[in-house]
Amino acid sequence: AYPESYGYTPESIAAAFFKDKDPSTLRSIIDSEGNIVYTDGEKQGIRISKTGLIEYVNYQTKLESNNSKFTLLDAVNIATNFVNSNLGFPKDSYISSIEQETVNNELYRCLIRYNYRYEGIPIINDDINMDNPIEVEIVNGEVKRYRRIVKNIRITEEEKILKNPLEIIDILLMRLNRYKNIDMKDIRIEDMYMSYLEYGIDIPTSMIPVWVVEIEGDFKDAGKYILNAESGVILYEPY
Repeated sequence: AYPESYGYTPESIAAAFFKDKDPSTLRSIIDSEGNIVYTDGEKQGIRISKTGLIEYVNYQTKLESNNSKFTLLDAVNIATNFVNSNLGFPKDSYISSIEQETVNNELYRCLIRYNYRYEGIPIINDDINMDNPIEVEIVNGEVKRYRRIVKNIRITEEEKILKNPLEIIDILLMRLNRYKNIDMKDIRIEDMYMSYLEYGIDIPTSMIPVWVVEIEGDFKDAGKYILNAESGVILYEPY
């Protein structure tokens, strides 16, 4: 997998966001980490990281509540139109979650997260600061922040033999019961599904098949577990 930003020049990405500006008038700097930052000097800025994360910020969005009312449907439409106008959605995208914040019983802030599938299987970002590939934050009916780290994926390996769900559950229950001393009757499997997980820090990275198991229960180790679907090795667990 390669970051989608590898298919563009930084200037062309900036031009996609600042459609009403002459690209030559934009200010640009390279920060200490090698990220490229563009701003119009007024209200908007974008940052393009070396890892492929693209982040847009509207500096002039009013953070205090005002009288402009907007609904959840309005927020979804605003976010969808904004993504469509700024690099677009990857194939087979869908809304994965929505967080809402109200003030005086009116919607004030909304964070809409999108995911996408490759050959029908969801993608998991290996980025501790951003679980989903696309996020749009809306405040007072305006886009405040927009982040995306989308990958272009191609097949390079042969087919693998994967462990079935019961084998994965056995591995996980043994981990919880034997090594964490959690009573079996207290463990509830809330959800289980297969995904592709970005694995490695070099570019290109590998996308490996994993089983994601969401465990519920009255103990601190409840949460999301990610296991390598081929080996059964636990790659991530809550602490």
